[in-house]
Amino acid sequence: MDIGSVLGVTGAETTTTAGTGTLGRDEFLELLITQLEMQDPLNPMENDELIAQLAQFSSLEQMQNMNRSLQEGLEMDLLVGQLLNNTMSTTLIGRNVRVASSEFRLSESGPATLAYRLPADADSLTASVFDEEGRLVATIHDLEKETGDHTFEWDGRDTNGDRVSPGMYSFQVLAADASGGTLEAEELLVGHVDGVRYRDGAAWLVIGNHESLMSDVFEVNDEG
Repeated sequence: MDIGSVLGVTGAETTTTAGTGTLGRDEFLELLITQLEMQDPLNPMENDELIAQLAQFSSLEQMQNMNRSLQEGLEMDLLVGQLLNNTMSTTLIGRNVRVASSEFRLSESGPATLAYRLPADADSLTASVFDEEGRLVATIHDLEKETGDHTFEWDGRDTNGDRVSPGMYSFQVLAADASGGTLEAEELLVGHVDGVRYRDGAAWLVIGNHESLMSDVFEVNDEG
């Protein structure tokens, strides 16, 4: 009688016949000891068979230890990464940043500073501003069309020239090249980092009334 035949499996991976999961080290050793105790004295287990089963036990133990070490290493790497990210985020307080976002908050007075990035020179370019309900509020023309990052201001007035209410808005930049092909312009938020909030293990930069993940930041300017 051997453990493999009792459990109905072969190889280093040993599972219960009931299909309840991988057999643990203690269970494997207990079955091996029971097998040795119950063997026929007149027909004892051959040395080769015993060595093979001990090797199977050793292989199982090594795999369990390796899996445990890998899991502990991954958890430690994640913890260290979060700690570094959260620590570095505090160094951005008081700085001006650019983040990948199309949402922004319009204050009661003053314009909103917006930005965009072009992958190539554009032949035509417009920026549309929408309110929280998705309604078109204003359309802005005469923007820079060269490749790269650009900044512009929206004065907070609608297409009729009336000042709109303060609150959350969004904008979209539509660009096309000389052949009429669409250019994938990227909307950016430019703002001052007022603080940091920690939520779900992540650091969120407070930019006005907007929150952005640190991973969305791609440019940091001098202190404002």
